[in-house]
Amino acid sequence: MKLDYIGTSLIILGFMIDLYLSTFFPKSIILYPTILLLSGGYLLNLYRNVKVDTPVESNVFMYSVIGILMIGLIGFITPRVFVMESVLLGVTQFQLMLFVVLMAISEEVFFRGFLQKYFTLKLGSASLAIVLQSIVWSVYHTSVYGSHPEIMVYVLFSGIVLGYLTYRSGTLTPSLISHIVINFLASGGIR
Repeated sequence: MKLDYIGTSLIILGFMIDLYLSTFFPKSIILYPTILLLSGGYLLNLYRNVKVDTPVESNVFMYSVIGILMIGLIGFITPRVFVMESVLLGVTQFQLMLFVVLMAISEEVFFRGFLQKYFTLKLGSASLAIVLQSIVWSVYHTSVYGSHPEIMVYVLFSGIVLGYLTYRSGTLTPSLISHIVINFLASGGIR
């Protein structure tokens, strides 16, 4: 998996948003994306020269659209119980939008950027790595969504779609773009 110009720019944007939001958000909330972004970036850097066999079809736009449509379809099938705004009471809509962008970037860098590559290397199977990173990602989301099974199903299958996009495209960019758009829409970004 490689980082192209768009993916690298989005990760840099994530660091900038993290610095900005750390002045407004309680440290306990901003700590989640900060740790994911820093540790994911560091670990991804450790494995930057390790090659994983991927069928590189780097049409970023096509895979981004596929990701948004697939995750949208999964969201249409599963009931809506998003609690994003209730978790972040007391922030402006603009700060909420920045936060959901930051969370998407942080999660993609750690879960698809590092963890999926790590599991692929250790297990020798991209399919198993995609499913395993999605399970870990779902468990991570229980801290936000609790025990709502319908949301956890959505998160699990979304993680599989995002992992597949990363695998097929050979880059993190389609999953970054898809995750940002889905988080933005799920949090009420368009009103």
